[in-house]
Amino acid sequence: MVASMKTICFATLAASFVGFGQSGGWISLFDGKTLSGWQVAARPEDRGKTFWKVQEGALTCDSRGRKDHHYVWLVSDKEYGDFELRVKIRGFRDSSGNSGVQVRSRYDKEAFWLDGPQVDVHPPAPWRTGLIYDETRGTQRWIFPSLADWKIDASHAPKGWSWKYAEEGDGWNDLHMVCRGANIATSLNGVPAANLEGEGILNDEAHRKRNVGMRGHLALQLHVGDELFIQYKDIRIRPLTGGPRAEIITFNDDGGWCWFEDERIAVQAGKLVIGSVAAGIHDPARKGDIEALSYDPATGKKTLATLHRSASPAEGGRWLDDHNSPAFLARPDGRMLAMYSRHGNEEKIYYRISAHPGDATAWQEEQVFVPSKTSRATYSNLHWLSRENGGKGRIYDFYRGLDNSFKPSYAYSEDLGQSWISGNVFIEVPSKFRHRPYVKYASNGTDTVHIAYTDGHPRNFDNSIYHIYYRNGKLHRSDGALIRTLAEGLRSPEEGARVFQGDPNNVAWISDLHLDRQGRPYLAYSVQKDSAGLPDGQAGEDHRYRYARWRGTRWADYEIAYAGSKLYAGEDDYTGNIALDPQDPNTVYISTNADPVTGQKQRHWEIFQGTTRDGGAKWTWTAVTRDSTADNIRPMVPIWDRSNRAVLWLRGKMWSYTNYDFEIVGILAKRP
Repeated sequence: MVASMKTICFATLAASFVGFGQSGGWISLFDGKTLSGWQVAARPEDRGKTFWKVQEGALTCDSRGRKDHHYVWLVSDKEYGDFELRVKIRGFRDSSGNSGVQVRSRYDKEAFWLDGPQVDVHPPAPWRTGLIYDETRGTQRWIFPSLADWKIDASHAPKGWSWKYAEEGDGWNDLHMVCRGANIATSLNGVPAANLEGEGILNDEAHRKRNVGMRGHLALQLHVGDELFIQYKDIRIRPLTGGPRAEIITFNDDGGWCWFEDERIAVQAGKLVIGSVAAGIHDPARKGDIEALSYDPATGKKTLATLHRSASPAEGGRWLDDHNSPAFLARPDGRMLAMYSRHGNEEKIYYRISAHPGDATAWQEEQVFVPSKTSRATYSNLHWLSRENGGKGRIYDFYRGLDNSFKPSYAYSEDLGQSWISGNVFIEVPSKFRHRPYVKYASNGTDTVHIAYTDGHPRNFDNSIYHIYYRNGKLHRSDGALIRTLAEGLRSPEEGARVFQGDPNNVAWISDLHLDRQGRPYLAYSVQKDSAGLPDGQAGEDHRYRYARWRGTRWADYEIAYAGSKLYAGEDDYTGNIALDPQDPNTVYISTNADPVTGQKQRHWEIFQGTTRDGGAKWTWTAVTRDSTADNIRPMVPIWDRSNRAVLWLRGKMWSYTNYDFEIVGILAKRP
């Protein structure tokens, strides 16, 4: 590895990731009106039984008269590491059920189980409230007090314990807990209940295997078979500095995306709009759904809109392909445009426009644009150029597949996406084989679109990386030299400015492209190393990430990190991918199953933040995720503003681009 990549830091990102509304203080986790910020986790037969609801301004669990159920949890969207938590609890004398507050826990959707430690809440024997039981599979027992199994009696009651039922006084009890490092301390109504020194317990092999104990979700429990009536309110958390990592938010519990359609995530009126394709593993009705999730950072509210739903399960299976995820564009009138298509299987490009300005939760009817009857479209990329069309503005959709060419193509709209006009193929590859250049785009929003691309698919071509830009109807090399008009296009990829020269042992694939504040492009890509002559299935074990910036007269290009091995057999060039920060050219995010500096392999793909102070020659790496029990791949940093940063990625497992089980997760940040 290059000597300049000499630093890796497994430190907290708390300094750079400061959550919305924190300001070093308390954050409310319940708005008193809705279940926003929480999700029910249960077996399929229990999900629709509405055990958890909001009643009297409190999170209420009511299973009275309904004993036929398994465990049902209400799980926080966000994850936490070190924190202080306060919650008010009201229990009722006639309720015989058990509950609890699970911390640093994680739900297994296949096993229908929530692993992690639980602070017990037990109105029938209230002296138990505040003691700690471990629900982690393989270790299920009381850990404070330390007992062999689930059996406990009143001899273990905390000294001076205090509890009041709903019928006594105001009826509310104050549960307080502090989780720091491997320790958990609790108190109930001001009386200490537990002080767990959990080193060697919460971070042992069983907990590391489930990725719980030190970090995870909060959850409120309904015990299997219990008739429970209990209420929680005033749930407040204060993240503690020095925690292992910033909080990770689960935005969508089922979604995947490819990286050649953008913007996959847009920001509109301060809200994130997140596009994806649902796999339907946990809810078969969503299989192949093209979705747009709106997330409000100020409130944590999530609203899922389905842009396209198939008419039958068979059709849903045909739409299940991560290449079909939508691209978004915030129009100047405040409405959102979404475009998507199937992965080169038909001539149609589908599109929808949001119903109201500043709101991506409701959409107008789906429309279809057909560039030509022989087209096989995929990969929409939407860009608004305000100075075109006589100053009225023009939207471009750069996609692939006009006239079944497999080549980069374009269409445009002069009425904000209501109707479309077909352009031409603009990058030809003169060969008998139908090579398909892969392209990333970035624009300044006024008059210029930058374009970075390859010769073809890396399995078919020893790819180089090239750059051109479009302005005022013409295509130019990086240095401004005119090539020809957009309508005429490039006659071969080599007409562009070469950023990186590929060869049989260095095969490139473009990953991301953005512009700095001077409007100069910077880009990132992966390179498969030393695979020349290897048979299918034996290549793709060593990838590297590279970073390049245009210096005004030349491209400065650097190898910056080990990217690890291929994601799965059959796609030797698939990496976890690299994402640029659109507001900060000195920051990148990578997914790798190797140490970024040494290349030593690790069990799962993890997310790292890379920063440089010298324009890209030397990098410092900081772990965003660590010791994960699932893969973390395909990070993306949406275009926002200079105050806010979001980093989102896919967490789960991928077997192919039509077979995956991912959550969309991420971190929201206030920039330093």
